[in-house]
Amino acid sequence: MMKMNRKHARRACQLLVALSFIAIPWINGFDIRIVTGNLLSLEIFGIPFADPLAALQVWVSTWHMSSTLALGAILSLTLAAIMGPVFCAWICPYGLIADLIQKLPFVKTRNRLSKGGVFKAVVVGIVVVGLGVMEFPPVLNQLSLPGWYTRTMQTLWLSGTIPVGLWLLPVASVLDMAGGGHIWCRYCCPQSLLLQAAGMMLPNRFRVNYDTSRCTCSDKSPSPCMKSCPYGLDPRERNIHPECTNCGDCVVQCSHFGKALSQGFAARK
Repeated sequence: MMKMNRKHARRACQLLVALSFIAIPWINGFDIRIVTGNLLSLEIFGIPFADPLAALQVWVSTWHMSSTLALGAILSLTLAAIMGPVFCAWICPYGLIADLIQKLPFVKTRNRLSKGGVFKAVVVGIVVVGLGVMEFPPVLNQLSLPGWYTRTMQTLWLSGTIPVGLWLLPVASVLDMAGGGHIWCRYCCPQSLLLQAAGMMLPNRFRVNYDTSRCTCSDKSPSPCMKSCPYGLDPRERNIHPECTNCGDCVVQCSHFGKALSQGFAARK
């Protein structure tokens, strides 16, 4: 009997979220509102969660933000501050699709490009400044694949139509097939930027830890743990955060070797 590990748990969580947002609009139609909304603005048992980037754009473009939206953004950022950008690995529906794409035999498992945080920060900064100066409406939400996925399900149930934004899904998929290493998530998706920034706020948070004394693959490059990382990061390096999503795949892979990697609360190094 196969032993359940955190990789299996992550896949189950991703699949459950993806299926849940297909069912939520239908359940809401029966006036059952335990969970409402989408992955831009969501309520669970009356507790609001909101995409921090969407909230920031609303505030910059209107200089006003409702208390519910502000609280939802704060709760999402608090989770990221404690756990890192786990949304990307455990909740985002496109994260599941990107993981499956990477299993295709012709797709590279990693890429050689530099980290995408700086690139995304520049793009988001330009857009946010433009919102304040030119009074544009929020536009970065149009690049939100989890947002479009969940809004599509709502639109299908309410009107039987598919929003035009769903075309972004095949575009992102083709890009990931061509580039590998979660190109879309690392270099195009703006949603993860504030989650990554929040993950840098606390000196002690949940993260991947590396014990050099137990490593049996120190002479291998790429190492088995690096090959297992969806983003192509090397967990043995100290600079994998904030881009590391705490998916735990490297820890599972390392458990077959020296068990030098673990996950837990630890100080930033």
